[in-house]
Amino acid sequence: MAIQVGMFPLTGSMGNITFYQHANGKFLARQKGGVSRKRFLTAKEFEGSRRAGREFGRASRASGIIRRALWSSLRDVDKLGHSKLTALLQRVIQTDKLHRKGERLFAAGDRQLYQGLELGKDSVAGMLGGLPDMESFGEGRYLAFGFGKLSGIPIFPKGLEADCYGLRVHGIVMAGEGKMPKHSKAKGLPLMPLDKGPEDFGSQVLDFGDAVTSDSVILGALSLRFFSKVNGAPYLLAEHGGVCLLGRG
Repeated sequence: MAIQVGMFPLTGSMGNITFYQHANGKFLARQKGGVSRKRFLTAKEFEGSRRAGREFGRASRASGIIRRALWSSLRDVDKLGHSKLTALLQRVIQTDKLHRKGERLFAAGDRQLYQGLELGKDSVAGMLGGLPDMESFGEGRYLAFGFGKLSGIPIFPKGLEADCYGLRVHGIVMAGEGKMPKHSKAKGLPLMPLDKGPEDFGSQVLDFGDAVTSDSVILGALSLRFFSKVNGAPYLLAEHGGVCLLGRG
């Protein structure tokens, strides 16, 4: 614990006391060696830090689960890093009004903070003219993406030497808030000419294989890729759109 020693310019060490200047300009003193692990885990004055640490751990685990599940799509885009995604998910946890600090849950947080979140450098919604509807049914076993409302010709990056585009829908289940085991599904949709709108994809359903527990969080994601045909076979050019999260708690 640091103690303020006024504005006197004291720096250096004396015995087991270190004097230093904080970034705010104040001069502080602290005992060498810091806080022991045992004291941090048991002392009453560190309870607030312990609660914050538990919530940060939940956010970090959720970030890791999302990024691992989407890695096949994220690897080719200017992606949102783990630390930034963790910070966002931590803010989601902090909006939980059902539990006290330290026990707040991602599942009980405000999903609007990540609804439509773009993980790539370009906007999926901007290019497709919107995002598909998403709903789960069958006790969470099925996750459906509805493209019917996305009428019109997509607006794709200029100068792109592509013949067609493809969409890939992802579903992620994060079960509970302990170690948060997960399972995920992904489905590549048929390739579409650049002058055809995404409404032709209709409704697409992912099957997780079993019902999902009530304390789970279900996330849907959509990735966009561009292809060129070489000798009649599609060749992946780029994933300009990246990944967009369509959250459903």
